[in-house]
Amino acid sequence: RPVNKEELFNLHHAQARNVIEPIFGVLKNHWDILNHPAQYNMTIVSSKE
Repeated sequence: RPVNKEELFNLHHAQARNVIEPIFGVLKNHWDILNHPAQYNMTIVSSKE
């Protein structure tokens, strides 16, 4: 049992991570591009005239 606010925060934070982290695994399996960095050549164009 948490005995102070910091321990309570850590408990809730750990519980949230246990829910959220598997979701990232599902998303990465669904959209394979999330597993690898995008290999795009990007050119920056200034809009100043």
